[in-house]
Amino acid sequence: MKDNVSVYKEVCIEAQKIIGCEILTHPLNSLDLNPIENIWAHIKYHLAKDYPFVTAQKELKIIITHM
Repeated sequence: MKDNVSVYKEVCIEAQKIIGCEILTHPLNSLDLNPIENIWAHIKYHLAKDYPFVTAQKELKIIITHM
């Protein structure tokens, strides 16, 4: 997965050219291609519905691990 980190631009692009890597493009910000976004949406939905007043981090962690 490429990003705009300067190390990538300075080192990795040249290394890919040297070893002959094929660069595949992908749609930008495509949430349906990133499964973690679906998981977060599920967690946020259930937290808002079932636990709307929970604010403590420790309590949130317990609730999320038992979902």
